[in-house]
Amino acid sequence: MPATGLQCALVAGTMDDKVKDAIEVKGFSGEFLKIFFQRIIRVSDKDHISELPSGLGEFPLYSVANYKNSMPADMALKGGLFLPMYRKCLHYRYRGLL
Repeated sequence: MPATGLQCALVAGTMDDKVKDAIEVKGFSGEFLKIFFQRIIRVSDKDHISELPSGLGEFPLYSVANYKNSMPADMALKGGLFLPMYRKCLHYRYRGLL
């Protein structure tokens, strides 16, 4: 019987191994999905059109495991990932292959 399930990893990023910018989810049959968290500007939804850029790049993603000594104990225990966001807006961007 073939294995079933998903593998998840933080991928892409810069030269710094601690900084990533996407979550990649892979299935055992080869399909994948990448999830990006895009920085955007908060814009009023009035009746005018704004000439703003569509995005300001991806939020960096960090593994909690790499920062467990500088986080609250309950966050470190849960694990996962975090992104630095202070009064920012974001939207999700997906890319997949099925």
